[in-house]
Amino acid sequence: MNELTPKWKKFEELVADIQRALSGTADVEANVRIMGTSGVPRQIDVAVRKTTGQFSLLIIMDCKDWKAPVDIKGVEEFAGLVEDVKANKGAMVCNKGFTAAAKTKATQKGIDLFSAIDSESKDWPVYVSIPTICDFRSIKSFRFSFRHSDPTPFMIPSIDPRLLELFARSGEKIDTLGNIVKRAWNEGKLCYEPGEYADLSICEQAAYTKVDEILYGPVQVKATITVESTLYFGQFPIAQTKGFKDEISGAFWTNSFTTADLNPTEIERTWQRIQAPEELAVKPGMMLVAHDYYPLVQTVDRSA
Repeated sequence: MNELTPKWKKFEELVADIQRALSGTADVEANVRIMGTSGVPRQIDVAVRKTTGQFSLLIIMDCKDWKAPVDIKGVEEFAGLVEDVKANKGAMVCNKGFTAAAKTKATQKGIDLFSAIDSESKDWPVYVSIPTICDFRSIKSFRFSFRHSDPTPFMIPSIDPRLLELFARSGEKIDTLGNIVKRAWNEGKLCYEPGEYADLSICEQAAYTKVDEILYGPVQVKATITVESTLYFGQFPIAQTKGFKDEISGAFWTNSFTTADLNPTEIERTWQRIQAPEELAVKPGMMLVAHDYYPLVQTVDRSA
């Protein structure tokens, strides 16, 4: 197609191109004529034919590149065309939408109503997005317990437990308690489901504390962790896709799409904070679960 091709013709070809991508092995043709039962050849914008077993199916599509929504008269006329050519199914495509009466009549007649979506189209530009819930999982709180069973003295330095350093029997530093928990979370070793998880063994080797350069232990260290879920609702932009939007149900039919970049900071800043999906008037089309990543605190190894 070139610049001289009429816009309505481009629209028919766009609809046919999208339908080819969705139809698999079906035969899709634009601008064909089919003899009606009235004895008059009828012009069909897009015809979809499929043979399955002993059955031959025909679906016809009417393309309306109009400046206003299709009204009830347009639906009634197309319903007569579907009946005249004995099509198994009829669908209308108009990017300006359909009136409420047209939608009611289409539902009664079994006619599908669509708008054509092509994110790269210059003639029919459209913003495409998916209503999405982003579920951020994070550690709300954690606490530690220590158990020393040997008949020897045991001491813990007076310090924020998150900064408490654990050592191996050799005196080599293992890490701080805070870093041990963060690393286990970052590496997926802890459960991400919301709730409280008690008595988690977070140190795989025998651990010792150090006070005034003296090692005390061994000690069993366990953690109790509370995981929380924070929900945000917003629109996940689609950068590239082709398909049909169902103007009655709101569903989107496509065989592929590429999402735009999504910045977690932007989600927290611009999306709607919600308590539960049930409070939304719109049904989300996608649920994303993201896990916070915790940077480790760098400490000086005093045992070196």
